[in-house]
Amino acid sequence: MSTHHHRTIRRRSVTVGIAALLVACSSTKTASSPETSTTTAPVGAATTPATVAASTTTEAATTTSTTSTTPALPGKLASYHAPVPGALPNGTYAVDIADADLAAVHDLNFAEDHGHFVWTLKAGVWSFVQTADNALQNPSDTGTYAVQGDHVKFYGATDDPGQDFTWLVNGDGSLQFTYQPSTQQFWAAALGSHPLMPVP
Repeated sequence: MSTHHHRTIRRRSVTVGIAALLVACSSTKTASSPETSTTTAPVGAATTPATVAASTTTEAATTTSTTSTTPALPGKLASYHAPVPGALPNGTYAVDIADADLAAVHDLNFAEDHGHFVWTLKAGVWSFVQTADNALQNPSDTGTYAVQGDHVKFYGATDDPGQDFTWLVNGDGSLQFTYQPSTQQFWAAALGSHPLMPVP
């Protein structure tokens, strides 16, 4: 083979090799394009479920921390008028109710309504414990009270419209209750006959 012909073949081989390499590179670029392409999400695109869940959890936690709840009253008190303590001082107070006190308000149930009463007033809930020389059918009770200014209503049953009094604190710390025309006889005697003295 002549030298000229040998060089021609080598030139063709190089040309073919370069062409093949270009084709290969082009194929490689085309095949890798889908993997390297990046699609930018539009502004305002929908958040992912994970983001929504995290946001919901945060909102729920915030709501829980800012929502205050009022504890339910126990037993029968749950159906009574809601407590409104107002400025009426919490405390334990004592008073003695005689038969004459009951007669003064036309309460003739002496055996059951006279005696020594220890009242507890706390955060809109009242209670008393009663003792006497004779046996008592109901020596204790509890309910709620609601204060509005210098007026207070004591509730002793679910259908009780409220036993109405005005009230004030005397200089010795005792509570003075003044019954109103609508106040029932027992309540008028028990709270309105004498000041309730604070129990040390």
